[in-house]
Amino acid sequence: MKTIINLVFLTLAMSSCSRNDDPTGTIVPEKTSYNFIYDNSYKVNEIVLYKGPLGVKETPPESIIPNYWSSYSEPPYSKIELNLKNKSLQFHLGKNPINYQVELSNDSIYISADKVFVGILDKKNEKLALYKSFYYIIKELDDSSVFTKKTTELGITKYKDIFGNNTFESPSAMTKKNDEVFWANLSFIYKNN
Repeated sequence: MKTIINLVFLTLAMSSCSRNDDPTGTIVPEKTSYNFIYDNSYKVNEIVLYKGPLGVKETPPESIIPNYWSSYSEPPYSKIELNLKNKSLQFHLGKNPINYQVELSNDSIYISADKVFVGILDKKNEKLALYKSFYYIIKELDDSSVFTKKTTELGITKYKDIFGNNTFESPSAMTKKNDEVFWANLSFIYKNN
């Protein structure tokens, strides 16, 4: 009988010692709302330049970007609010915020309406990389005048966004001396405020 009582006390003692009273082991609910501000850093992810008359591809240095896009290093927005629960993204520039419904796939953020990739959310470090793109197209016309098109937008520009969908079907269609296609993709880092 004494052995049974000792066994019961030993079992109770072991179970009370094995309880985890450490508060760091508790589960913290996942954050669903972020207020990001620009942290004064950006990264040039890609610079591409095609020049006629043969549509030769170049990979120029960052120092060439201001020749095409003078405000490239300026962040697109001063503040960004992301609500994962409502799947909403709000950009602040001046007094009028711009609202978007978004979809998330792992850490990637897409604007729902047109499935445009706009950024990557780093939940662990509470940071957002917002992607901004610029492209510039020059086409020399037969009368030696030029047609130009330039666009700045959220997301990234790819080869398929320019060739086949714009002025030139492919780099080989760049037949004149002044024909030129340039694009740059940047990401701006925002931190949770």
